[in-house]
Amino acid sequence: MIDFGKKRTWGQAIFFYVFYVIAAFILSYIIAIFLALILNRLDPEIGWKIGTATAIASSMAVSLLILKAKKITTHPGFLILALISGMAAFLGGGILGFLIPAYLTTRNTPIKKGRQ
Repeated sequence: MIDFGKKRTWGQAIFFYVFYVIAAFILSYIIAIFLALILNRLDPEIGWKIGTATAIASSMAVSLLILKAKKITTHPGFLILALISGMAAFLGGGILGFLIPAYLTTRNTPIKKGRQ
């Protein structure tokens, strides 16, 4: 699940998506509880903000890790997709934000010229 360079089938990409959506939710929940204890107040608005920030950061980070592992960080289209994953997470949380990283896992790594 953490081999970001692996080319996945669509079924594996769906499992990847579900795994990371749940992981981001758990991470944001832990951060929200930790901050609630530190601030000594339980505020749902803080929880929403933490959830959104976690979804944005984690979906963009996973996208960039996939691009790095697949050695396609110089391709502008894929870099734009990584940024769009953050925008999607802003609009729809991890549910939308992790759709692009899941798609990126289905892409091939580029073949080096001169090698077959």
